[in-house]
Amino acid sequence: MLKAISTITNALGALNYKGTWNASSNTPTLADGTGAKGDYYVTSTAGTQTFGGLQLFFGIGDWIVYNGAVWQRVEGGSDGNFANVTMTSTDAGATAAPLLDLYRDSATPAASDTLGEIEFNGEDSAGNKQQYAVIHASILSPTSTAETGQIHFETATAGASTEKMIIGSSNLVINDIGAIYNVRIEGDGDANLFFTDATNDRIGVGTISPAVKLDVNGLVKISTTMGVGAATPAASGAGVTFPASQSASSDVNTLDDYEEGTWTAAFVPSTSGTITLTAATGTYVKIGRSVTISGLFTVASVSSPVGYLTITGLPFAGGTGTSFRTAVSIVAGGLAATMTTFLAANIQSDSNIYVFKSNGTGGLSGGAEAIQAGSEIFIGGTYQTS
Repeated sequence: MLKAISTITNALGALNYKGTWNASSNTPTLADGTGAKGDYYVTSTAGTQTFGGLQLFFGIGDWIVYNGAVWQRVEGGSDGNFANVTMTSTDAGATAAPLLDLYRDSATPAASDTLGEIEFNGEDSAGNKQQYAVIHASILSPTSTAETGQIHFETATAGASTEKMIIGSSNLVINDIGAIYNVRIEGDGDANLFFTDATNDRIGVGTISPAVKLDVNGLVKISTTMGVGAATPAASGAGVTFPASQSASSDVNTLDDYEEGTWTAAFVPSTSGTITLTAATGTYVKIGRSVTISGLFTVASVSSPVGYLTITGLPFAGGTGTSFRTAVSIVAGGLAATMTTFLAANIQSDSNIYVFKSNGTGGLSGGAEAIQAGSEIFIGGTYQTS
Protein backbone atom coordinates (compact mmCIF):
# COMPACT_ATOMS: atom_id res chain seq x y z
CA MET A 1 0.00 0.00 0.00
CA LEU A 2 1.29 3.50 -0.85
CA LYS A 3 2.29 5.66 2.03
CA ALA A 4 0.20 8.83 2.43
CA ILE A 5 1.27 11.50 -0.07
CA SER A 6 1.37 14.01 2.76
CA THR A 7 3.93 11.88 4.57
CA ILE A 8 6.22 11.90 1.55
CA THR A 9 5.80 15.62 0.79
CA ASN A 10 6.39 16.52 4.42
CA ALA A 11 9.72 14.71 4.20
CA LEU A 12 10.82 15.73 0.71
CA GLY A 13 8.78 18.70 -0.34
CA ALA A 14 7.17 18.89 -3.78
CA LEU A 15 7.04 15.72 -5.87
CA ASN A 16 7.87 15.56 -9.57
CA TYR A 17 6.59 12.51 -11.47
CA LYS A 18 9.19 11.40 -14.03
CA GLY A 19 7.51 8.30 -15.51
CA THR A 20 7.90 4.55 -15.14
CA TRP A 21 11.08 2.68 -14.25
CA ASN A 22 12.33 -0.88 -14.93
CA ALA A 23 13.84 -2.10 -11.65
CA SER A 24 15.27 -5.20 -13.27
CA SER A 25 17.45 -3.36 -15.80
CA ASN A 26 17.59 0.06 -14.03
CA THR A 27 15.97 1.78 -17.01
CA PRO A 28 16.08 4.75 -17.17
CA THR A 29 19.41 4.65 -15.32
CA LEU A 30 19.22 6.03 -11.81
CA ALA A 31 22.22 6.64 -9.57
CA ASP A 32 22.76 8.15 -6.15
CA GLY A 33 23.91 11.76 -6.36
CA THR A 34 22.04 12.33 -9.62
CA GLY A 35 18.56 13.86 -9.81
CA ALA A 36 16.42 16.55 -8.29
CA LYS A 37 14.94 16.28 -4.84
CA GLY A 38 11.33 15.12 -5.15
CA ASP A 39 11.80 13.32 -8.48
CA TYR A 40 10.03 9.95 -8.46
CA TYR A 41 9.27 7.05 -10.78
CA VAL A 42 6.73 4.24 -10.56
CA THR A 43 8.13 0.74 -10.97
CA SER A 44 6.82 -1.04 -14.07
CA THR A 45 9.05 -4.14 -13.92
CA ALA A 46 10.07 -5.71 -10.62
CA GLY A 47 13.73 -6.15 -9.78
CA THR A 48 16.56 -5.63 -7.32
CA GLN A 49 18.92 -2.63 -7.31
CA THR A 50 21.33 -1.06 -4.81
CA PHE A 51 20.87 2.54 -3.62
CA GLY A 52 22.27 4.26 -0.56
CA GLY A 53 24.45 1.19 0.06
CA LEU A 54 21.35 -1.03 0.50
CA GLN A 55 20.09 -3.73 -1.79
CA LEU A 56 16.40 -3.01 -2.41
CA PHE A 57 13.73 -5.09 -4.08
CA PHE A 58 11.15 -3.11 -6.05
CA GLY A 59 7.77 -4.61 -6.83
CA ILE A 60 5.45 -3.39 -9.57
CA GLY A 61 3.78 -0.17 -8.40
CA ASP A 62 6.49 0.76 -5.92
CA TRP A 63 7.87 4.29 -6.09
CA ILE A 64 11.52 5.25 -6.26
CA VAL A 65 12.04 8.77 -4.93
CA TYR A 66 15.15 10.96 -4.87
CA ASN A 67 15.72 12.67 -1.50
CA GLY A 68 18.47 14.96 -2.74
CA ALA A 69 21.27 12.51 -2.01
CA VAL A 70 20.15 8.93 -2.66
CA TRP A 71 17.21 7.14 -4.24
CA GLN A 72 14.75 5.50 -1.86
CA ARG A 73 11.96 2.95 -2.26
CA VAL A 74 8.41 3.83 -1.24
CA GLU A 75 5.90 1.00 -0.90
CA GLY A 76 3.27 1.47 -3.56
CA GLY A 77 2.32 -1.79 -5.29
CA SER A 78 0.03 -4.67 -4.45
CA ASP A 79 3.09 -6.75 -3.52
CA GLY A 80 4.43 -6.19 -0.06
CA ASN A 81 8.19 -5.66 -0.09
CA PHE A 82 9.47 -5.82 3.46
CA ALA A 83 12.86 -6.73 4.88
CA ASN A 84 11.24 -8.45 7.86
CA VAL A 85 7.65 -9.39 8.61
CA THR A 86 6.38 -10.39 12.02
CA MET A 87 2.81 -11.57 12.58
CA THR A 88 1.73 -11.38 16.18
CA SER A 89 -1.47 -12.53 17.84
CA THR A 90 -2.45 -11.89 21.45
CA ASP A 91 -5.39 -14.31 21.26
CA ALA A 92 -5.38 -16.56 24.34
CA GLY A 93 -7.95 -18.99 22.92
CA ALA A 94 -7.55 -22.24 21.01
CA THR A 95 -8.22 -20.70 17.60
CA ALA A 96 -5.25 -20.75 15.23
CA ALA A 97 -3.58 -17.36 15.20
CA PRO A 98 -1.95 -15.51 13.63
CA LEU A 99 -3.29 -16.70 10.29
CA LEU A 100 -1.63 -16.35 6.90
CA ASP A 101 -4.39 -16.88 4.34
CA LEU A 102 -3.37 -17.38 0.70
CA TYR A 103 -6.79 -17.32 -0.96
CA ARG A 104 -7.21 -17.72 -4.70
CA ASP A 105 -10.74 -16.46 -5.20
CA SER A 106 -11.37 -17.93 -8.66
CA ALA A 107 -14.84 -18.08 -10.18
CA THR A 108 -13.82 -21.14 -12.23
CA PRO A 109 -11.54 -23.33 -10.11
CA ALA A 110 -10.13 -26.34 -11.97
CA ALA A 111 -7.86 -29.30 -11.39
CA SER A 112 -4.14 -28.41 -11.67
CA ASP A 113 -4.76 -24.76 -10.77
CA THR A 114 -1.77 -23.45 -8.83
CA LEU A 115 -2.80 -21.74 -5.61
CA GLY A 116 -0.61 -19.65 -3.32
CA GLU A 117 3.14 -19.74 -3.81
CA ILE A 118 6.05 -18.83 -1.58
CA GLU A 119 9.30 -18.10 -3.41
CA PHE A 120 12.77 -17.95 -1.91
CA ASN A 121 14.94 -15.72 -4.10
CA GLY A 122 18.49 -14.50 -3.94
CA GLU A 123 21.28 -13.45 -6.22
CA ASP A 124 23.72 -15.68 -8.04
CA SER A 125 27.45 -15.00 -8.46
CA ALA A 126 26.73 -12.85 -11.51
CA GLY A 127 24.35 -10.62 -9.60
CA ASN A 128 21.21 -12.08 -11.20
CA LYS A 129 18.06 -12.65 -9.24
CA GLN A 130 17.72 -16.42 -8.76
CA GLN A 131 14.87 -18.50 -7.37
CA TYR A 132 16.47 -21.05 -5.04
CA ALA A 133 13.35 -22.66 -3.62
CA VAL A 134 9.58 -22.50 -3.91
CA ILE A 135 6.57 -23.96 -2.14
CA HIS A 136 3.22 -23.94 -3.84
CA ALA A 137 -0.13 -25.67 -3.63
CA SER A 138 -2.40 -26.93 -6.39
CA ILE A 139 -5.91 -28.24 -6.85
CA LEU A 140 -6.41 -31.92 -7.62
CA SER A 141 -10.19 -31.74 -7.60
CA PRO A 142 -12.40 -28.69 -6.91
CA THR A 143 -15.59 -30.80 -6.71
CA SER A 144 -17.69 -29.59 -3.80
CA THR A 145 -17.60 -31.93 -0.77
CA ALA A 146 -14.87 -33.97 -2.51
CA GLU A 147 -12.14 -31.34 -2.77
CA THR A 148 -8.56 -32.61 -2.87
CA GLY A 149 -5.28 -30.76 -3.13
CA GLN A 150 -1.55 -31.15 -2.85
CA ILE A 151 1.51 -29.12 -1.93
CA HIS A 152 4.75 -29.08 -3.90
CA PHE A 153 8.33 -28.44 -2.78
CA GLU A 154 10.94 -27.36 -5.32
CA THR A 155 14.59 -26.37 -5.10
CA ALA A 156 17.08 -25.13 -7.65
CA THR A 157 19.33 -27.70 -9.29
CA ALA A 158 21.85 -26.65 -11.96
CA GLY A 159 20.07 -23.30 -12.26
CA ALA A 160 16.58 -24.73 -12.73
CA SER A 161 13.79 -25.20 -10.22
CA THR A 162 12.94 -28.90 -9.92
CA GLU A 163 10.26 -30.59 -7.87
CA LYS A 164 11.60 -32.77 -5.08
CA MET A 165 8.54 -33.68 -3.01
CA ILE A 166 4.73 -33.70 -3.23
CA ILE A 167 2.30 -34.17 -0.37
CA GLY A 168 -1.00 -35.25 -1.89
CA SER A 169 -4.39 -36.29 -0.59
CA SER A 170 -3.39 -39.91 0.02
CA ASN A 171 0.39 -40.14 -0.21
CA LEU A 172 3.74 -38.42 0.02
CA VAL A 173 5.91 -38.71 -3.09
CA ILE A 174 9.62 -37.94 -3.22
CA ASN A 175 11.38 -37.62 -6.59
CA ASP A 176 8.19 -37.99 -8.62
CA ILE A 177 9.95 -36.69 -11.73
CA GLY A 178 12.33 -39.68 -11.62
CA ALA A 179 15.53 -37.66 -11.50
CA ILE A 180 18.70 -38.53 -9.59
CA TYR A 181 17.73 -37.12 -6.19
CA ASN A 182 18.71 -39.32 -3.26
CA VAL A 183 16.92 -39.34 0.09
CA ARG A 184 18.81 -39.73 3.35
CA ILE A 185 17.25 -39.97 6.81
CA GLU A 186 19.51 -39.68 9.84
CA GLY A 187 18.99 -41.37 13.18
CA ASP A 188 20.27 -40.23 16.56
CA GLY A 189 23.46 -42.25 16.11
CA ASP A 190 23.35 -43.35 12.47
CA ALA A 191 23.93 -40.75 9.78
CA ASN A 192 22.64 -43.16 7.13
CA LEU A 193 19.73 -44.75 8.93
CA PHE A 194 17.76 -44.83 5.64
CA PHE A 195 19.11 -43.98 2.21
CA THR A 196 17.63 -44.22 -1.27
CA ASP A 197 20.12 -44.44 -4.12
CA ALA A 198 18.18 -42.93 -7.01
CA THR A 199 21.01 -43.53 -9.49
CA ASN A 200 20.92 -47.30 -9.05
CA ASP A 201 17.34 -47.69 -7.72
CA ARG A 202 18.50 -49.15 -4.41
CA ILE A 203 17.74 -48.72 -0.72
CA GLY A 204 20.33 -48.76 2.04
CA VAL A 205 19.64 -49.17 5.74
CA GLY A 206 22.68 -48.17 7.71
CA THR A 207 24.70 -47.65 4.53
CA ILE A 208 25.03 -44.88 1.96
CA SER A 209 26.35 -47.33 -0.66
CA PRO A 210 23.73 -50.07 -1.13
CA ALA A 211 25.04 -52.83 -3.40
CA VAL A 212 21.66 -54.50 -4.07
CA LYS A 213 17.97 -53.50 -4.13
CA LEU A 214 17.83 -53.61 -0.30
CA ASP A 215 21.16 -53.50 1.55
CA VAL A 216 21.04 -53.60 5.35
CA ASN A 217 24.11 -52.91 7.47
CA GLY A 218 23.02 -54.13 10.90
CA LEU A 219 20.77 -56.64 12.59
CA VAL A 220 17.47 -57.58 10.92
CA LYS A 221 14.41 -58.89 12.74
CA ILE A 222 11.38 -60.33 10.95
CA SER A 223 8.47 -60.97 13.27
CA THR A 224 6.48 -63.31 11.01
CA THR A 225 7.49 -64.84 7.67
CA MET A 226 9.34 -63.77 4.56
CA GLY A 227 9.17 -65.26 1.06
CA VAL A 228 12.10 -65.81 -1.28
CA GLY A 229 11.93 -66.31 -5.02
CA ALA A 230 8.31 -66.35 -6.14
CA ALA A 231 7.07 -67.72 -2.81
CA THR A 232 4.18 -66.07 -0.98
CA PRO A 233 5.08 -65.74 2.72
CA ALA A 234 3.21 -68.18 4.91
CA ALA A 235 0.32 -66.67 6.84
CA SER A 236 1.25 -68.36 10.13
CA GLY A 237 4.33 -68.80 12.27
CA ALA A 238 7.69 -67.18 11.68
CA GLY A 239 10.36 -68.20 9.21
CA VAL A 240 11.38 -68.27 5.56
CA THR A 241 9.03 -69.48 2.83
CA PHE A 242 10.64 -71.05 -0.24
CA PRO A 243 8.85 -71.54 -3.59
CA ALA A 244 7.10 -74.86 -4.21
CA SER A 245 9.44 -75.47 -7.16
CA GLN A 246 13.08 -74.95 -6.28
CA SER A 247 14.83 -72.02 -7.91
CA ALA A 248 18.29 -73.55 -7.91
CA SER A 249 21.31 -71.36 -7.32
CA SER A 250 24.75 -72.04 -8.77
CA ASP A 251 26.32 -70.41 -5.71
CA VAL A 252 27.56 -73.12 -3.35
CA ASN A 253 26.98 -70.82 -0.36
CA THR A 254 23.33 -70.08 -1.13
CA LEU A 255 20.48 -71.96 0.55
CA ASP A 256 17.87 -72.17 -2.20
CA ASP A 257 15.31 -74.69 -0.93
CA TYR A 258 13.50 -75.93 2.14
CA GLU A 259 10.61 -78.39 2.14
CA GLU A 260 8.84 -80.77 4.51
CA GLY A 261 6.47 -83.55 3.50
CA THR A 262 5.63 -87.24 3.28
CA TRP A 263 6.47 -89.96 0.80
CA THR A 264 4.77 -93.27 0.03
CA ALA A 265 6.90 -96.39 -0.18
CA ALA A 266 6.38 -99.62 -2.10
CA PHE A 267 8.40 -102.84 -1.55
CA VAL A 268 9.37 -104.53 -4.81
CA PRO A 269 11.40 -107.80 -4.96
CA SER A 270 13.99 -107.58 -7.75
CA THR A 271 13.40 -111.06 -9.19
CA SER A 272 9.85 -112.16 -8.47
CA GLY A 273 7.01 -112.18 -5.97
CA THR A 274 5.14 -109.39 -4.23
CA ILE A 275 5.14 -107.59 -0.88
CA THR A 276 2.08 -105.66 0.32
CA LEU A 277 2.29 -102.98 3.03
CA THR A 278 -0.27 -101.79 5.57
CA ALA A 279 1.84 -98.79 6.71
CA ALA A 280 3.65 -97.22 3.74
CA THR A 281 4.07 -93.53 4.57
CA GLY A 282 7.36 -91.93 5.53
CA THR A 283 8.42 -88.31 6.17
CA TYR A 284 11.16 -86.11 4.74
CA VAL A 285 12.85 -82.75 5.19
CA LYS A 286 14.78 -81.19 2.31
CA ILE A 287 17.30 -78.42 3.03
CA GLY A 288 19.09 -77.28 -0.07
CA ARG A 289 20.33 -80.51 -1.72
CA SER A 290 20.18 -82.60 1.45
CA VAL A 291 17.12 -84.82 1.96
CA THR A 292 16.55 -86.54 5.30
CA ILE A 293 14.04 -89.42 5.26
CA SER A 294 12.49 -91.60 7.94
CA GLY A 295 9.69 -94.12 8.22
CA LEU A 296 8.31 -97.30 9.73
CA PHE A 297 6.84 -99.67 7.16
CA THR A 298 4.72 -102.69 8.14
CA VAL A 299 4.21 -105.69 5.86
CA ALA A 300 0.66 -107.00 5.44
CA SER A 301 1.35 -109.99 3.20
CA VAL A 302 3.93 -111.48 0.85
CA SER A 303 3.87 -113.80 -2.15
CA SER A 304 7.18 -115.66 -2.60
CA PRO A 305 9.51 -112.64 -2.80
CA VAL A 306 12.89 -113.39 -4.39
CA GLY A 307 15.95 -111.17 -5.00
CA TYR A 308 17.11 -108.00 -3.35
CA LEU A 309 14.48 -105.51 -2.11
CA THR A 310 13.78 -102.24 -3.88
CA ILE A 311 11.92 -99.59 -1.85
CA THR A 312 10.45 -97.09 -4.28
CA GLY A 313 8.78 -93.68 -3.82
CA LEU A 314 11.54 -91.44 -2.45
CA PRO A 315 10.49 -87.77 -2.68
CA PHE A 316 13.58 -86.78 -4.72
CA ALA A 317 16.05 -88.67 -6.88
CA GLY A 318 19.59 -89.11 -5.60
CA GLY A 319 22.40 -87.25 -7.31
CA THR A 320 23.97 -88.67 -10.45
CA GLY A 321 27.37 -90.33 -10.03
CA THR A 322 29.03 -92.65 -7.54
CA SER A 323 29.98 -89.74 -5.27
CA PHE A 324 26.27 -89.27 -4.46
CA ARG A 325 25.62 -92.90 -3.39
CA THR A 326 24.56 -92.95 0.23
CA ALA A 327 24.17 -95.69 2.86
CA VAL A 328 20.84 -95.70 4.68
CA SER A 329 20.22 -97.01 8.19
CA ILE A 330 17.78 -99.92 8.25
CA VAL A 331 16.50 -101.95 11.18
CA ALA A 332 14.10 -104.86 10.63
CA GLY A 333 11.93 -106.86 12.96
CA GLY A 334 9.76 -109.92 12.38
CA LEU A 335 11.93 -111.34 9.59
CA ALA A 336 11.92 -114.99 8.58
CA ALA A 337 13.78 -117.35 10.95
CA THR A 338 16.18 -118.25 8.15
CA MET A 339 17.52 -114.67 8.23
CA THR A 340 20.74 -114.96 10.27
CA THR A 341 22.70 -111.94 8.95
CA PHE A 342 22.01 -108.22 8.79
CA LEU A 343 20.36 -106.09 6.13
CA ALA A 344 22.16 -103.20 4.37
CA ALA A 345 20.61 -100.42 2.29
CA ASN A 346 21.78 -97.64 -0.06
CA ILE A 347 20.43 -94.92 -2.34
CA GLN A 348 21.88 -94.47 -5.81
CA SER A 349 20.95 -92.05 -8.61
CA ASP A 350 17.20 -92.64 -8.67
CA SER A 351 14.25 -92.48 -6.28
CA ASN A 352 14.79 -95.92 -4.77
CA ILE A 353 16.38 -97.57 -1.74
CA TYR A 354 18.13 -100.86 -2.46
CA VAL A 355 18.15 -103.40 0.38
CA PHE A 356 20.44 -106.43 0.51
CA LYS A 357 21.41 -108.96 3.15
CA SER A 358 24.93 -109.84 4.16
CA ASN A 359 26.05 -113.20 2.77
CA GLY A 360 28.30 -113.70 5.76
CA THR A 361 31.51 -113.50 3.77
CA GLY A 362 31.73 -109.76 3.30
CA GLY A 363 29.41 -109.56 0.32
CA LEU A 364 25.76 -108.68 -0.27
CA SER A 365 23.02 -110.66 -1.91
CA GLY A 366 19.25 -110.73 -2.11
CA GLY A 367 17.19 -109.97 0.97
CA ALA A 368 13.57 -109.90 -0.14
CA GLU A 369 12.98 -113.54 0.85
CA ALA A 370 13.52 -112.60 4.53
CA ILE A 371 10.45 -110.34 4.46
CA GLN A 372 7.22 -111.90 5.67
CA ALA A 373 3.78 -110.85 6.88
CA GLY A 374 4.17 -108.78 10.05
CA SER A 375 7.73 -107.66 9.30
CA GLU A 376 8.55 -104.11 10.32
CA ILE A 377 11.21 -102.09 8.53
CA PHE A 378 12.63 -98.92 10.12
CA ILE A 379 14.46 -96.64 7.69
CA GLY A 380 16.35 -93.39 8.29
CA GLY A 381 19.07 -91.47 6.54
CA THR A 382 20.19 -88.42 4.56
CA TYR A 383 21.13 -88.29 0.90
CA GLN A 384 22.05 -85.65 -1.68
CA THR A 385 20.22 -84.61 -4.82
CA SER A 386 21.97 -83.30 -7.92
